[in-house]
Amino acid sequence: MDNNDPKFISGQHTVVTGGAKGIGLAVSTALARAGVSVTMMGRDIETARCEANKLAMEFGKDVFAHPLDVAKPQPVEMAFRAAVDDAGPVQILVNNAGVAKSAPFLMTSKEQWDQTISVDLTGAFLCTHQVLPDMIDKGYGRIVNVGSTASHLGLPYATAYCAAKHGLLGLTRSLAAVLARSGVTVKAVCPGYAHWSLRDKALSEGGWIHSNQSAPSITSMTVGALAPKAHATASAKLSRS
Repeated sequence: MDNNDPKFISGQHTVVTGGAKGIGLAVSTALARAGVSVTMMGRDIETARCEANKLAMEFGKDVFAHPLDVAKPQPVEMAFRAAVDDAGPVQILVNNAGVAKSAPFLMTSKEQWDQTISVDLTGAFLCTHQVLPDMIDKGYGRIVNVGSTASHLGLPYATAYCAAKHGLLGLTRSLAAVLARSGVTVKAVCPGYAHWSLRDKALSEGGWIHSNQSAPSITSMTVGALAPKAHATASAKLSRS
């Protein structure tokens, strides 16, 4: 399959959480270019609306934006209901929303722990709940969870983040096994560090080393995970430099 010409997803409706910044924006852009109707969700609704308008003008496709706090069940339900009203049932979900904060374990507060787990792990759980029943009913769906090298490794100064991303990979594998015969695939992409504001801030606070991972290569992995003949589970890991 040629990931640069993903015609197999043209015309489908995709929700990208955290879709207006960083990795999420790169994925939203690639999907809009491929002819997908994109709904960008995030807490910064003004940025999301601005980026949605830009993509709609550039590619001539429907691009929508809705406010979303993935850690809160009721706002999640409302956002997905609005997305379906805009563009119909969701065929593709990219769980990308996340937070990344650095602190030594003994300086990690309960509040920071809870926030990280709620956004990076529970958020994917809540969003998946919104789309999965319809996907199962129709016998088709694609769910891609954006993990991290922290889904595989124990990183210093990132205990909460590592725990959440390990959990996300476990959620992916479990759902992929459950849904193996349903026509719905659940996959994870686990990229290295990309240069964008949230990740850069976390890296600088934790004293980590940046890699040369780029948004285009992460986007290629994410779109590639939508391939119709790919394995039921996929974890593309890029090592830290």
